Amino acid sequence: HEKEGARLSAHDRQVRLNFTRSFEDQVSQEDGSTHKSKRSEIISKEFNVKEIVNSNKITQQYKDGLLTFVLPKK
Repeated sequence: HEKEGARLSAHDRQVRLNFTRSFEDQVSQEDGSTHKSKRSEIISKEFNVKEIVNSNKITQQYKDGLLTFVLPKK
């Protein structure tokens, strides 16, 4: 998934990670007609953590193809 489609949110001890991406296809026929299709995909994962998370201070960093989120404790 692309980094622009990744979103992390937290509330108390629950963290949710969402990935969203969109696809668009266009096929041209021999008779000159064109068929376009669009679709999107959302993947979501929730998990619990030991400490309460300060959701206002979540940060992310993208480096060398790796997206890292930092979840500070409250």
